[in-house]
Amino acid sequence: MRHEEDQVILSLAQIDQGVELLFANASSLCDESRRLLEASSWPRAFALAHLAREEMSKIIMLQAAGLKSLAGHEVNWKRLSARLRDHKSKLRQETVEDAILLKGMGVDEKLADLALSNVDAAVGYRNKQKNAALYVGFNGKDFVSPSETITQRQAERTVMLAELRLQMLGQERQLIGRLSEREIGSFAEVGELVKGVTDSQDIGERIEILARALATVRSNLPPPADDA
Repeated sequence: MRHEEDQVILSLAQIDQGVELLFANASSLCDESRRLLEASSWPRAFALAHLAREEMSKIIMLQAAGLKSLAGHEVNWKRLSARLRDHKSKLRQETVEDAILLKGMGVDEKLADLALSNVDAAVGYRNKQKNAALYVGFNGKDFVSPSETITQRQAERTVMLAELRLQMLGQERQLIGRLSEREIGSFAEVGELVKGVTDSQDIGERIEILARALATVRSNLPPPADDA
């Protein structure tokens, strides 16, 4: 790690370390949220699953920076640092990532487009729900406890989504491996695509670029070994 003009610049090894710690923490949060769900503690289960999903958004941010570095492209470290600290940026990242996964894996492009139709509204709502799961609020007339706000169905859905996302991220990590162990210039095509994201202000175009990056990663990696 080095400092340049008051900004922290991460090495590939440090990015790998960050990804590993974030994944471990997200995994622990998912486990704890599942136990809280089984204990019928809906608000706390919801809150921890929400935090796990935020941690996983930070993994994607770091991996994108690592791919750009690996391809020899400039990384806006100051912007990355700000996004890692901003809760709404992490929520927006997850919404975008969900669309990337759907498009990049060829699952359902219409569903991906639907997920992007109201990104800002969804981010604002989810951030309010996280706060409602943790704190006593006031609705303009009465004080409201978390247990009155978060339902069993909301908790179950959020825990399930966190666990599913953790599973998918685990599979991606196994495929890509540690960035610090790859040669500079590898995944150059992916790095070029990811670089294009910062050049585009249109969210739809950014999704298309990142979807192609994900598809390229998958096509260039060997298939997983057969356990048989």
